[in-house]
Formats: sequence, structure tokens, C-alpha cells
Amino acid sequence: MTGELKQEDLEQVQKLCKEAGIVPVNNPANEDLRMKELKRLGMLEKDLEKDRRYSSLTEVVTYLTGCTHCFINILGSTVQRCKVAYGFSKEEAESAPRDMPRDFSICQFSLNNPHQPLIIEDLLEDERTKPIVSLPDYPPIRFYAGSPLISSRGFSMGTLCVVDGVSKSLKHNQIEGLRLLADQIVSLIESEHDAKQPKESETKTDGEPAETSGRYYSSATILFADIVGFTSKVERLEPGELLATLDTFFRGFDKIVEKHKIRKVKT
Repeated sequence: MTGELKQEDLEQVQKLCKEAGIVPVNNPANEDLRMKELKRLGMLEKDLEKDRRYSSLTEVVTYLTGCTHCFINILGSTVQRCKVAYGFSKEEAESAPRDMPRDFSICQFSLNNPHQPLIIEDLLEDERTKPIVSLPDYPPIRFYAGSPLISSRGFSMGTLCVVDGVSKSLKHNQIEGLRLLADQIVSLIESEHDAKQPKESETKTDGEPAETSGRYYSSATILFADIVGFTSKVERLEPGELLATLDTFFRGFDKIVEKHKIRKVKT
């Protein structure tokens, strides 16, 4: 099961969007690569609902934001698939559809700016979402906040999002908390995936170093830049003195890293 719409169903959705005045997002330029990433991690088929860790995290998000419902949604090319939903009764959860056309989802708009949170304080006032939430039988929601689920390879897979029946706003620390929890969900998913993969050798069979892939961090702070006058000063130093100066500097930097448990990312 790929989770994508058949062509005839997609055409019907596109017709309904046109009639309702909905303007869906275009596929990102890297959509093929994004879909390969979903396939690599098995995201459309993966069952997260039965894993208590994910349902617990969505529950925490509702406490953090004060919203009534929280979801882990995965965005395919034509569908949105809900993997975890918190805030429903058992009967509601069992009867609620887990798939919906991506063109009818709010989360789709996160693809326009995939490395930033998507906050819509009033869905009926936003021109992107007003025609969607005005659809017959659409859930009565007014507020949406979602943080992208970004894989370690830098691809947006979906969102960790909250909704509420009344318009509201979130504070910076609430939005940052949402991002951190989204990162935690991705970390759990990828750790589980990696644990199931055969271990690769540190080196290739011909003795060449194995290739390493870059890792995406949703929030990274550059701690070292060109200190005012530093470059012009070191240019005048003799090589031996320069090495000694740099050694002193970086030993101090390493102490700061160790003290504050900072992760160093080479760029």
C-alpha cells in the first residue's frame, strides 16, 4: 500500500479544490527525493499508533500548547496520512479517517517553507486555509500550529501539529518546545530504522574510507565566527606562533563545549 491517490481520485480532488477556491501547494522541487526519503524510512506504511512513546509525546504537546488535539501527520505526494492522533475519545478515534487528500490538509502549507514552523492563528482569516475549513463536514477548527518533521537528510516528511476550536497564539517557548518534540519524534523513528539495518563496515572492502552522509539539525548555532581583527592579526604571525595561538584557542573552546554539553557540527 503506497498511500497515494489513484489518478481518477486525484482528478476528482483537483476538481473539488477548484470549485471551493482552494489553492493547493505545488510539489517541492525536490519532491522525488523527498518521496524516496519517505520510502527509505517506510513512513507511509509505518504504524506509530501502537507505540506508547509517540502517543505520549503528542499528549505532552497538548499540555505544552494548551490545544485540544495533536497529530503526527505524514505528507505523501497526494495524501496526508495521520499516524498518531491525541485528543479523541476511543469511539471518535476508531471512526475518524486516517487518510485525506493532501490538497485538503492544512499541513500541506508547511512544504512551502519546510524548515520553519507553520502557525495560523485563525484558519478562517487566512486566505490559504479559509476555503479548506469552510468545506462541508470539515472539522470545526480555528487554530493550527505545526513543526516540520525533518529527517537527518534534511527532507520534510510531515508535521507534528496541534489544532484547536478557537483562535489563539503561541509564545516563543511553546513554538520552540513544539520543534524540539518534533525533532525527538524523528530521532525515535530514525533510531528504530537504523537499528534494523545491517551494520556497515567502517571502511570499504578496497580499503577506502566509507562515505559519510551529512546530518540535518533543525536548530544550530554558529559559535565561532571571525572575531574582530582576528584574521588580520594571525596573518602577521609566524607559523609556529600561529599554531600555538590556535591550539590555545581551540583547547579553550573544547572546554566550553564539554562544560555545556554542546554538539559540535563540522561545516
